[in-house]
Amino acid sequence: PWSDQDYIPPTTDEDKKVLLFWGFINSRINFEYLFLLADKLHSVSSKYEIHLVGPIDRIQSKILKKIHENEKIKLIPPCKLENLDFSQVLASFIPYLEGKKENDVTSIPNKALPMLANGLPILITGMPNFIDEPFVYRLCEKIDTDLNLIKKVEEDFFLIQPSIINFLNQNSSKSRLNQFLSYL
Repeated sequence: PWSDQDYIPPTTDEDKKVLLFWGFINSRINFEYLFLLADKLHSVSSKYEIHLVGPIDRIQSKILKKIHENEKIKLIPPCKLENLDFSQVLASFIPYLEGKKENDVTSIPNKALPMLANGLPILITGMPNFIDEPFVYRLCEKIDTDLNLIKKVEEDFFLIQPSIINFLNQNSSKSRLNQFLSYL
């Protein structure tokens, strides 16, 4: 994949507290982990919250009920990325299951590039072949460790912006076109 969107510097005047999932809310998501993290955020009175934005696709009603009952998870109807308010978003959150073929072969999903273009680091679970970059943080070790890692993302948020910009520049539609033309 490549980025068609230019980098937009994140705002500096808002408290960053939202972990944003933007995409199909379906069986690729590790709901067990999602609820474990949300419960931990609640138990320690953390400011962080999880926003799931997108169409719901074949989710069991008991999972949907749990989402609605959890005060640290907000379900938001599908919308275009440009209509989202990123001012309080700390990171793009992709909590995928490990062991699902479509997740395990993913090195970077298409939705990650527009998130990066908005200056968001990426928090992931699953996807063992995901790219290794300074702005990618792997969760799903121990929940206390993960909470500390989320705090580190907040501490490093503006320090990792140059690595995001560099990655986007290397993976823009223009750079891919130039790469393609160099093979001709």
